[in-house]
Amino acid sequence: GLVLPMSKHNLLEQKKETITVLTQAAVNMLSYYAQRVQSGELSLAEAQRRAVQQVRGLRYGGEDKDYFWITDLTPRMIMHPYRPELEGRDLGAFTDPSGKRLFLEFVNTVKLRKGSGYVEYLWQLKDREEHIVPKLSYVKLFEPWGWVIGTGVYLEEVHAQFAQMARELVYISAAILLLIVLLSCTIIYQGLSETNKRRNAEKELEKYYEHLEELVDRRTGE
Repeated sequence: GLVLPMSKHNLLEQKKETITVLTQAAVNMLSYYAQRVQSGELSLAEAQRRAVQQVRGLRYGGEDKDYFWITDLTPRMIMHPYRPELEGRDLGAFTDPSGKRLFLEFVNTVKLRKGSGYVEYLWQLKDREEHIVPKLSYVKLFEPWGWVIGTGVYLEEVHAQFAQMARELVYISAAILLLIVLLSCTIIYQGLSETNKRRNAEKELEKYYEHLEELVDRRTGE
């Protein structure tokens, strides 16, 4: 009752920390190209093209299908590896199946929460357009270009991982409980055995005293 809720909370916090760190790494990549623009090595258009190409190819996760996307503050889709048909479109009115204007929410989040934050919504599971699931994403503003870059964790996968942890914890708890029961039974058995031995010894000693008294009485009579 105490461990499971805490484990679920810690698991989600760990996932949030992971996507935060990964998004910062992607932002650092954008910063690299922005610096090359400042130094005169690349034009802004060429730097942004290369940056988009680099971010488009980034993958992580167990299946290497988790990804990043980029919008601007319009919000207009700049890059989405699994939904290229959205690129170039104004997505201010785009909604998820629950009616949430998620891309507008991303923009509002970075504007109101000091450049970054988390947003929960419904989205397709990786590259599976027909499978819509809850998702929690972290979005961060790259101020030099006015871009919003983000990635997320699928809550369905978090729930499945937690269920696996819960099953393992139940198995471990059951094994510990069984061990405690066996140990308790052993201690009780040993205690009862020692009690029976003591009672038998007392009975034998009582018989010995009675026999000794008989011998004394017989000797005295003789």
